[in-house]
Parts: sequence; C-alpha cells; structure tokens
Amino acid sequence: ASDAAKNTSLTSKIVKDLLNVKQGRGCMVLVRVTTVELGKTMARQLRKGRNALGLTQTFAVVVDVEETKSVGMSTLLNNDSSQTSEDVGWLERMRRIHGKDKSLDLEVSIQKTEQEIKKLRRKLSGTEPEKGTNSQSKEDQIEGLTTKMAQLVRDKHFPESYEDLKDLPVILILCQKGRIGDTFPKSLRYYDLRMKYSNSCDTRAPVEQDLGRAFRYGPETSEYPFPIVLVGAACKREL
Repeated sequence: ASDAAKNTSLTSKIVKDLLNVKQGRGCMVLVRVTTVELGKTMARQLRKGRNALGLTQTFAVVVDVEETKSVGMSTLLNNDSSQTSEDVGWLERMRRIHGKDKSLDLEVSIQKTEQEIKKLRRKLSGTEPEKGTNSQSKEDQIEGLTTKMAQLVRDKHFPESYEDLKDLPVILILCQKGRIGDTFPKSLRYYDLRMKYSNSCDTRAPVEQDLGRAFRYGPETSEYPFPIVLVGAACKREL
C-alpha cells in the first residue's frame, strides 16, 4: 500500500479512537507542529470542523505554544470554543472526571475553612476564651484544617500540567512546549510527529529526545495501551 493510503487508514483509526468516549473519558492525541502560526491555524480548523459535525462536546482541542508559556492549563482549556451557556466547559469536565468540586463550590469551601482556622486561632490566643477548652486539641484542629485548606487550593488550581489531562478526550497541539521534565498522561494514545519529521531526521539526538516524551512505565493495559508514535516515512527508515 502507498504511504498516502497508510496515512488515510491510520488517520481513520485515530479519529475512531478519539471519538470512543465513555462516560466523558477518552484518549489524548498529541500533535507537534513546527510553527506557532501553524498550531493556531490547526486548532482553529479542527474546532471549526468538530463543531460543524455536531461533536462540540465530544473532544477538546487545546493548543499550547511558546507565546502562551505564562498561561495556565485552565485558561488553555477555557480557550476552546466548544463551551456554550448550555454545556459544561472543559475545565469543569476535567474536575468531574477526577472527582473535584466545581470552582464556585471550592471558593466557598476555602473561605469557610479559612474562617474556621481564624476562629480557632483567636480562641487559642485567648481573645475568644472558651470554658473547658484544650489547647492541644485546638492546635490539632488547626493542623487538620490547614491540611484541608492546602488540598482545596490545589484542587482550585487543577489542572496545572499535561499529566492532569488524563482521561480527557483531547487533541493537544504543541509548538516548542512539552520539553524535558514534562509528563504526559497514561491516556496518551497517539503522538504525531509527522509534521516535525516529515522528510528526515536531520540529527538523531533531538529525535530521540522527542520520542522519549512518549515513554512511560508499564504495565500496559487494555484501557491504557502504550502510545503509538508517528513519524514521516523517510524519518522512519533512517531510524
């Protein structure tokens, strides 16, 4: 079969897996592009096609390029045009998948916990005396609430990394991002490097570094198979 026929067949399989969403959970398709403009254009066209096909809430399209390095993952998710007033946005979808509270509920919980800590500290300092109190008990309560507060704040800022996108059905487009130290989730199913290495592998070291992004620990399962890495035919022969 020709390379064009193989690519068409493979693209069909990628789309099929991407649309195989169960209870809001799906796989990640990671695409590396060569320029920021190409990444933005790809995201725009993918969103346009997705929405036209009535797949608005089926999968997210997230683009992370060099110029968005100071932007958090929550903002990148909210930038997806698939959100409407009638639908749950991708950020809240992520919270639901991972059992996190809604953003507004978290704000209320944080404020309530903060007030409880302040009240206990006033009692402990004697500004609000209480008969029969035990200072050690109050300190233990404060410690417990402080731990609770830290977890609430972490949940408030969730998601923060690529790894936090686990189980979100998403096409993630990267340009000059996802370097050493970044970890991708177990739900990464396809890592498409064909645009970056379409013709050849100029130098082996950068290619091996890019390929390393797809590596992860086992075991491989039916739910989380090891990702398939795609490169151009010429690059594949050189490797």
